[in-house]
Amino acid sequence: MDMKKILPFILVCCGFTSYSQVGIGTPLPNSSSQLEVVAKDRGILIPQVQLTSSTDKTTITNGNVNSLLVYNTVTRSDVKSGYYYWTDDRWNRMVVSSELVTNEGTVIYNPITNEFTYLDDHGAVHVIDFSTVVKANETLTSASFVPATGIFTYKDENGTATDLDLSGFNNTPETLTSISQDVTAGTITYVDEKGASTDLDVKQIIAANETLTSASFVPATGIFTYKDENGSATDLDLSGFINAPETITSISQDSAAGTITYVDEKGVSTNLDVKQIIAANETLTSASFVPATGIFTYKDESGTATDLDLSGFINTPETITSISQDSAAGTITYVDENGTSTDLDVKQIIAANETLTSISQDVK
Repeated sequence: MDMKKILPFILVCCGFTSYSQVGIGTPLPNSSSQLEVVAKDRGILIPQVQLTSSTDKTTITNGNVNSLLVYNTVTRSDVKSGYYYWTDDRWNRMVVSSELVTNEGTVIYNPITNEFTYLDDHGAVHVIDFSTVVKANETLTSASFVPATGIFTYKDENGTATDLDLSGFNNTPETLTSISQDVTAGTITYVDEKGASTDLDVKQIIAANETLTSASFVPATGIFTYKDENGSATDLDLSGFINAPETITSISQDSAAGTITYVDEKGVSTNLDVKQIIAANETLTSASFVPATGIFTYKDESGTATDLDLSGFINTPETITSISQDSAAGTITYVDENGTSTDLDVKQIIAANETLTSISQDVK
């Protein structure tokens, strides 16, 4: 075999294999490009075709592929002259900003200047100042607080002012740090921000102001006597329940049910609902507390109010942030400066320390 003919052929093949980039107008195309065209007085001429529509799939003989670029030379259907590229099953035209048609009222955002503009009916462009638009349409509210008076003022969008008097909740700059109760001992203990403890003897307060009631029954006369807290006696004649010649052979009481049961000589039982009798004749007491003044008010059955000044138990500069009572639940609730709520079960304290009425019988 003639080596002189084979060697040039091998060299040509190696050259095609090792040199895969194409350079036009340059012997050394950029390493990042597959094709580099270099010229100072010429350009690249993209293939010119005549598209029939934006969905034309027949003009390109071997089929359309995404990113295929052509220059359309005719205006027909929904295409006109210009550069088009194929994507998403249609020809998409490359446009410049000068070709965009803006109708009256069209709003355009410019990301470079961060401005919104619109076109008026005369074709003039105006910048939209959103700060002016918001200011012209927004409504303003305001709120203020005067510590000296404890008045919180809120002014709505119409300029109407509403005053809230918060002086009763906090009239000095200090508040309680903690408060606790001892139902067994009948005391309320609070610890101020300096760690000083103060005990309020609720048992003593109640004992000093409560009154006692009593009840008695004389079987011989059938008279039931109830004495209220004012010492006023009320007689209830129960003899009508018992036949005159009849005597009671036995009598017993049920403290839980609040009844007295007697059995006559014939074995007939009769129940007397003492609880109902007392409920029909007794009166109610009430208690209230005003945090701002430290006054605890107790109202007895006759409607007489007794004020107990508890402010002396609390250091002058110290107050409770807020305090409220729930008469139905029998609790006093306060909220300290940290927003922590504590419930005092006054009903439980009173129940543990109140005195009970009694009833006795004299059976002969």
